[in-house]
Amino acid sequence: MCIFDHTQKDTLTMALLFKEQQRFTQWWIWLILIVTAILTAYVFVQQLILDNPVGSKPMPDAWVIFFSFVYAFILLFFWILELRTEIDNEEIRARLFPFFTHKFFWDEIKTAEVIQYKFLGYGLRFSKTYGTVLNIVGNKGLLIELHSGAKFLIGTQDPYSLRAIVDMKMK
Repeated sequence: MCIFDHTQKDTLTMALLFKEQQRFTQWWIWLILIVTAILTAYVFVQQLILDNPVGSKPMPDAWVIFFSFVYAFILLFFWILELRTEIDNEEIRARLFPFFTHKFFWDEIKTAEVIQYKFLGYGLRFSKTYGTVLNIVGNKGLLIELHSGAKFLIGTQDPYSLRAIVDMKMK
C-alpha cells in the first residue's frame, strides 16, 4: 500500500512516500499455535485446577506452570511481531517490531531493487546471497546493497508500489 502522507511532519522532505505493515497471517502457523494453546490449556486445567494428573507419568506442577507461561509468551510474540517498512525522501526504515530498526539513508545505498526470491524463512535471517533478511510472509522484497558492501533484504506484499518509489529515488 503506497501512502503519500504529510501527517506530523514539518517538511516535505520527511513526508512518507511508502508505508507497509506485515504480520504473521499464514493460516497454518495460527493453526499450530491454536492447537498447541488448546492442549496446553487442557493440561493446565486438568492438572492444576481439577487436580487430575495428565498421563501415566505426569509432569510436576511447577513444570506445567513454567511451560504454560513460556507458551503464553510464544503466542504473544507471534501476535505482536510485525515488520514495518517506511520510506521517505531521507531514508528507508525497516523495523521488526518490537526488536530493532534498520535505517538506510539514500546516499548510503549503492543499489536497491525489488526482487522475487526463494523461501528463506520468517523473521530475521542471514543469507550469503541477500545478507540480512527481514521477512514475515511471501517471497518478494527490496534488496538493498550499501556502498560498504552490506546487503539487506526487506520482505514486501506490495512490490509494485515499492518498486515505483525505489525507482524514483534511485534515479
